[in-house]
Amino acid sequence: MPSPVEACGDEMPVEEVVVVEETVVVADSDGDGVNDDMDKCPGTRAGAEVDQWGCEVVANLTIDLVEGEFAFDSAELTPAMKAALEDLAQQIKDSKGFEQVTVIGYTDSIGPEEYNLKLSERRAQAAADYLMSLGIEDITVIGKGEMDPVADNSTPEGRAANRRIEVKTH
Repeated sequence: MPSPVEACGDEMPVEEVVVVEETVVVADSDGDGVNDDMDKCPGTRAGAEVDQWGCEVVANLTIDLVEGEFAFDSAELTPAMKAALEDLAQQIKDSKGFEQVTVIGYTDSIGPEEYNLKLSERRAQAAADYLMSLGIEDITVIGKGEMDPVADNSTPEGRAANRRIEVKTH
């Protein structure tokens, strides 16, 4: 059977296809490893650790508020805790990063586990509320109750140290 071209009696002109290879160079003007078209924080300082958007990261900063433990059965922030949270809020604002903040609350081992878990959540929420009042957003609140003690729960000093919050940024 003849092809459609042969059946018409006309020959179709054949076009030559030329393949051109191009190298596209995408700029990274601040040298942070994130291309300028994706970089939300241009001008990052040299050598700074950056996230996927090219913003400087405050590397998993953890603050144990040991000097400002919660009073027994309380979720009220002490002046020392507020001062530490104010310092942290300023560090986050200065970092130019899109920080995610996790606030983790803890208790000592006195009392029922379920009650302590709720108390630890209230402690974490109190710190998160204070950070939000300072302009920090994207906060996750976790209560861990009696888990992960930093001191011996058999002494009054140890129990006081375990009544704490930790704030992590990432």
